[in-house]
Amino acid sequence: YPGDAPSLERFLSALRRLRLPCHHRLVVGAASGPSHAVIHTLLFDIGDVLLEIDWTRRSHILFGKVFDENGVPLNLEQLNSIVSSGVLRHLADRLGRGELSTTDFLEQAMHLTRYNGDIAFFRNALSDVFVPLATRIDFFNRLSQRDDCVLAFVSDTNALHVEHIEHSFPELFMHIPDERRFYSHRIGAQKKNGPAIYQHVVTALNVPPENVVMIDDRLQNKPGCDALGIEFLHVLKEDDLEEKLSPRLDPT
Repeated sequence: YPGDAPSLERFLSALRRLRLPCHHRLVVGAASGPSHAVIHTLLFDIGDVLLEIDWTRRSHILFGKVFDENGVPLNLEQLNSIVSSGVLRHLADRLGRGELSTTDFLEQAMHLTRYNGDIAFFRNALSDVFVPLATRIDFFNRLSQRDDCVLAFVSDTNALHVEHIEHSFPELFMHIPDERRFYSHRIGAQKKNGPAIYQHVVTALNVPPENVVMIDDRLQNKPGCDALGIEFLHVLKEDDLEEKLSPRLDPT
């Protein structure tokens, strides 16, 4: 670098603030000259990794609002059976692949559940199923400040849930720009269906798969990672995420 030391420091500070999703970072040494350190690209699932999903919340919100053909309110067991039915899951899968619009999904789901009330209330009932995992979110936000990590979301989700969680949990999204939020309904592919969504991600981030770790709670999403050479870290709700992930990172 031909400039003086203060100019060099300003230049390096500007580079650090960019936090580009590249897989190597230049580390300036003294007499030994430059060396390279690996930048870890960490792909995080959201549901049951950073936000716990409690599907029973849907039935509790809809309780007293859904009736049988005789006008009798359904009990919680009946509601749970309806909102977890295979038909509704199929509709949700299509929504999650971007094959169904939000409006069409809500109209069909309302018909399926025999709900004929306010659509905004029903929309909230199907979306308000997330509870923050505070310890994990704190660790996630600390990771986002590291120079040797680039974080992104890769989630099989849908427009209803994305709108809800991005509004309800800003602390989770404040360090992750939109271009690093990879949602299945935007891409048209789901993790459980193979490597297509992962290929989209590594191409968009311009990173080699061997420097990528996918953190996920569902083993059905692992084969797609295996096909590309992406490391898959299986994390259950009872696991200590920081304890499981930290050995894969350079000590700070």
